[in-house]
Amino acid sequence: MAEKQRPLHKRDGDELLGFLIPFAQQCLAKHGEFHPFAACVTAGGKVEAISAEPADVETFVRALTAGARDKRYRATGLCQNMRITDPRSRQETDAIVVSFDHAQGEAIDCIVPYKKAKRGYEYGELLATRGETRIFGRR
Repeated sequence: MAEKQRPLHKRDGDELLGFLIPFAQQCLAKHGEFHPFAACVTAGGKVEAISAEPADVETFVRALTAGARDKRYRATGLCQNMRITDPRSRQETDAIVVSFDHAQGEAIDCIVPYKKAKRGYEYGELLATRGETRIFGRR
């Protein structure tokens, strides 16, 4: 399918994942952890990092919701370092979790399990699950 024919929420999701997941992996490689961080796709289609102080989930949710309410953002991604139960293996694991929310009503959680290896980290396969509309549903 040609890129222009793909739904906008899928193109925006790919852009955000391409920004957020590599940055999380860089932080893990450099620091062994990361704090929550976020990015958006602006109304004009540009991916931008979002800053918030303090860098916690609720502060980011408030900042992202304000941008969505003002129609400055058409998509948002909130990235967290979490301990989860992997839906495939049913085992507890560390994971990069990106909560994606789109103005078109799509909400998806993208999960990349990881574990410490002898040299750096080993990453599992990305898994997408239905998410909770937290940003565009909180107007």
